[in-house]
Amino acid sequence: MSPEAEEYVFTYFRSVFRTVVTLFQSSTSGVDWNEPYKALEFTGDVMPAMLILEQQLQDFEDCKMLARLFKSMRPTDDDERIGMEEFRQLVETFEFRSYLQTRGIDIKNAETFFKMLVELQGEPMIDATTFANACVRMKGAATSIDLQTVMFTTHLMNQEQRRFFQSMYNRLMTIETILHDEHPGSQHG
Repeated sequence: MSPEAEEYVFTYFRSVFRTVVTLFQSSTSGVDWNEPYKALEFTGDVMPAMLILEQQLQDFEDCKMLARLFKSMRPTDDDERIGMEEFRQLVETFEFRSYLQTRGIDIKNAETFFKMLVELQGEPMIDATTFANACVRMKGAATSIDLQTVMFTTHLMNQEQRRFFQSMYNRLMTIETILHDEHPGSQHG
Protein backbone atom coordinates (compact mmCIF):
# COMPACT_ATOMS: atom_id res chain seq x y z
CA MET A 1 0.00 0.00 0.00
CA SER A 2 1.35 3.43 -0.91
CA PRO A 3 2.04 5.98 1.85
CA GLU A 4 -0.84 8.11 0.55
CA ALA A 5 -3.24 5.17 0.68
CA GLU A 6 -2.02 4.24 4.15
CA GLU A 7 -2.62 7.79 5.37
CA TYR A 8 -6.11 7.74 3.84
CA VAL A 9 -6.91 4.48 5.68
CA PHE A 10 -5.48 5.91 8.93
CA THR A 11 -7.76 8.95 8.60
CA TYR A 12 -10.63 6.69 9.62
CA PHE A 13 -8.98 3.62 11.18
CA ARG A 14 -5.75 4.76 12.97
CA SER A 15 -6.67 3.08 16.27
CA VAL A 16 -9.47 1.09 17.88
CA PHE A 17 -10.91 4.31 19.28
CA ARG A 18 -10.77 6.06 15.90
CA THR A 19 -12.38 3.02 14.25
CA VAL A 20 -15.24 3.07 16.79
CA VAL A 21 -15.73 6.79 16.18
CA THR A 22 -15.75 6.23 12.40
CA LEU A 23 -18.34 3.45 12.71
CA PHE A 24 -20.48 5.60 14.99
CA GLN A 25 -20.24 8.58 12.65
CA SER A 26 -21.05 6.51 9.58
CA SER A 27 -24.12 4.99 11.28
CA THR A 28 -25.43 8.36 12.50
CA SER A 29 -24.68 10.38 9.35
CA GLY A 30 -21.77 12.18 10.99
CA VAL A 31 -19.70 11.03 8.03
CA ASP A 32 -20.89 9.54 4.76
CA TRP A 33 -20.14 5.79 5.00
CA ASN A 34 -18.78 5.90 1.45
CA GLU A 35 -15.65 7.75 2.62
CA PRO A 36 -14.47 5.06 5.09
CA TYR A 37 -15.50 2.48 2.50
CA LYS A 38 -13.21 4.07 -0.10
CA ALA A 39 -10.37 4.07 2.42
CA LEU A 40 -10.92 0.38 3.20
CA GLU A 41 -10.82 -0.55 -0.49
CA PHE A 42 -7.03 -0.18 -0.27
CA THR A 43 -6.97 -3.11 2.17
CA GLY A 44 -8.69 -5.62 -0.15
CA ASP A 45 -12.25 -6.93 -0.31
CA VAL A 46 -12.89 -8.22 3.21
CA MET A 47 -12.82 -4.98 5.21
CA PRO A 48 -15.07 -2.99 2.82
CA ALA A 49 -17.52 -5.90 2.89
CA MET A 50 -17.45 -5.87 6.70
CA LEU A 51 -18.24 -2.14 6.71
CA ILE A 52 -21.23 -2.72 4.43
CA LEU A 53 -22.39 -5.56 6.68
CA GLU A 54 -22.09 -3.30 9.73
CA GLN A 55 -24.16 -0.64 7.99
CA GLN A 56 -26.84 -3.18 7.09
CA LEU A 57 -26.95 -4.51 10.67
CA GLN A 58 -27.27 -0.95 11.95
CA ASP A 59 -30.17 -0.30 9.55
CA PHE A 60 -31.81 -3.52 10.75
CA GLU A 61 -31.44 -2.46 14.38
CA ASP A 62 -32.79 0.99 13.53
CA CYS A 63 -35.85 -0.60 11.91
CA LYS A 64 -36.48 -2.73 15.00
CA MET A 65 -36.12 0.25 17.36
CA LEU A 66 -38.33 2.50 15.22
CA ALA A 67 -40.96 -0.23 15.02
CA ARG A 68 -40.90 -0.57 18.83
CA LEU A 69 -41.30 3.19 19.26
CA PHE A 70 -44.09 3.18 16.71
CA LYS A 71 -45.91 0.31 18.42
CA SER A 72 -45.66 2.05 21.79
CA MET A 73 -47.69 4.96 20.38
CA ARG A 74 -50.63 2.88 19.18
CA PRO A 75 -53.93 3.73 20.87
CA THR A 76 -54.58 0.07 21.80
CA ASP A 77 -52.61 -3.15 21.65
CA ASP A 78 -54.92 -4.66 19.05
CA ASP A 79 -54.36 -1.74 16.67
CA GLU A 80 -51.68 -2.69 14.15
CA ARG A 81 -51.74 0.69 12.38
CA ILE A 82 -51.92 4.36 13.29
CA GLY A 83 -53.57 7.34 11.66
CA MET A 84 -52.45 10.93 11.18
CA GLU A 85 -53.21 12.12 14.73
CA GLU A 86 -51.29 9.29 16.41
CA PHE A 87 -48.44 9.86 13.99
CA ARG A 88 -48.29 13.56 14.89
CA GLN A 89 -48.14 12.63 18.57
CA LEU A 90 -45.32 10.16 17.87
CA VAL A 91 -43.10 12.59 15.99
CA GLU A 92 -43.58 15.22 18.69
CA THR A 93 -42.22 13.03 21.51
CA PHE A 94 -38.74 13.81 22.79
CA GLU A 95 -37.67 10.14 22.76
CA PHE A 96 -38.66 9.69 19.15
CA ARG A 97 -37.16 12.97 17.89
CA SER A 98 -33.92 12.28 19.76
CA TYR A 99 -33.65 8.81 18.30
CA LEU A 100 -34.17 10.12 14.77
CA GLN A 101 -31.69 12.98 15.21
CA THR A 102 -28.90 10.70 16.43
CA ARG A 103 -29.50 8.53 13.38
CA GLY A 104 -29.41 11.45 10.95
CA ILE A 105 -33.10 11.17 10.08
CA ASP A 106 -34.96 14.44 9.74
CA ILE A 107 -38.73 14.45 9.31
CA LYS A 108 -39.26 18.14 8.58
CA ASN A 109 -42.95 17.92 7.77
CA ALA A 110 -44.68 15.07 9.58
CA GLU A 111 -47.97 15.56 7.74
CA THR A 112 -46.36 15.37 4.29
CA PHE A 113 -44.31 12.34 5.35
CA PHE A 114 -47.41 10.56 6.68
CA LYS A 115 -49.48 11.38 3.58
CA MET A 116 -46.68 10.07 1.40
CA LEU A 117 -46.59 6.79 3.34
CA VAL A 118 -50.34 6.22 3.24
CA GLU A 119 -50.49 7.09 -0.46
CA LEU A 120 -47.66 4.71 -1.31
CA GLN A 121 -49.19 1.98 0.84
CA GLY A 122 -52.66 2.65 -0.55
CA GLU A 123 -54.35 2.66 2.87
CA PRO A 124 -55.36 5.49 5.24
CA MET A 125 -53.23 4.17 8.11
CA ILE A 126 -49.65 2.90 8.34
CA ASP A 127 -48.08 -0.03 10.14
CA ALA A 128 -44.81 -0.23 12.06
CA THR A 129 -42.83 -1.97 9.31
CA THR A 130 -43.79 0.55 6.61
CA PHE A 131 -42.95 3.42 8.93
CA ALA A 132 -39.60 2.01 10.12
CA ASN A 133 -38.44 1.14 6.60
CA ALA A 134 -39.32 4.62 5.32
CA CYS A 135 -37.41 6.27 8.16
CA VAL A 136 -34.30 4.16 7.60
CA ARG A 137 -34.40 4.98 3.88
CA MET A 138 -34.24 8.64 4.87
CA LYS A 139 -30.90 8.31 6.65
CA GLY A 140 -28.16 10.62 5.44
CA ALA A 141 -28.05 13.51 3.03
CA ALA A 142 -28.77 11.50 -0.11
CA THR A 143 -32.03 10.13 1.28
CA SER A 144 -33.54 13.23 2.83
CA ILE A 145 -37.22 14.12 2.97
CA ASP A 146 -36.66 16.04 -0.27
CA LEU A 147 -35.91 12.81 -2.13
CA GLN A 148 -38.82 11.10 -0.41
CA THR A 149 -41.04 13.94 -1.62
CA VAL A 150 -39.75 13.47 -5.18
CA MET A 151 -40.55 9.76 -4.93
CA PHE A 152 -44.04 10.60 -3.65
CA THR A 153 -44.65 13.15 -6.41
CA THR A 154 -43.44 10.67 -9.03
CA HIS A 155 -45.83 8.08 -7.63
CA LEU A 156 -48.75 10.52 -7.90
CA MET A 157 -47.77 11.45 -11.45
CA ASN A 158 -47.60 7.75 -12.35
CA GLN A 159 -51.11 7.21 -11.00
CA GLU A 160 -52.42 10.16 -13.01
CA GLN A 161 -50.69 8.91 -16.15
CA ARG A 162 -52.19 5.44 -15.68
CA ARG A 163 -55.68 6.97 -15.36
CA PHE A 164 -55.07 9.00 -18.52
CA PHE A 165 -53.87 5.96 -20.47
CA GLN A 166 -56.88 3.94 -19.29
CA SER A 167 -59.19 6.76 -20.40
CA MET A 168 -57.49 6.92 -23.82
CA TYR A 169 -57.71 3.15 -24.17
CA ASN A 170 -61.43 3.23 -23.35
CA ARG A 171 -62.01 5.99 -25.91
CA LEU A 172 -60.11 4.11 -28.62
CA MET A 173 -62.10 0.97 -27.89
CA THR A 174 -65.33 3.00 -28.21
CA ILE A 175 -64.18 4.43 -31.55
CA GLU A 176 -63.24 0.95 -32.75
CA THR A 177 -66.66 -0.40 -31.73
CA ILE A 178 -68.45 2.45 -33.52
CA LEU A 179 -66.39 1.92 -36.68
CA HIS A 180 -66.97 -1.80 -36.55
CA ASP A 181 -70.75 -1.31 -36.09
CA GLU A 182 -70.89 1.17 -39.02
CA HIS A 183 -68.82 -1.05 -41.33
CA PRO A 184 -69.27 -4.62 -40.13
CA GLY A 185 -67.53 -6.28 -43.09
CA SER A 186 -64.36 -4.21 -43.09
CA GLN A 187 -61.44 -4.48 -40.71
CA HIS A 188 -59.86 -1.38 -39.23
CA GLY A 189 -56.31 -1.08 -38.17
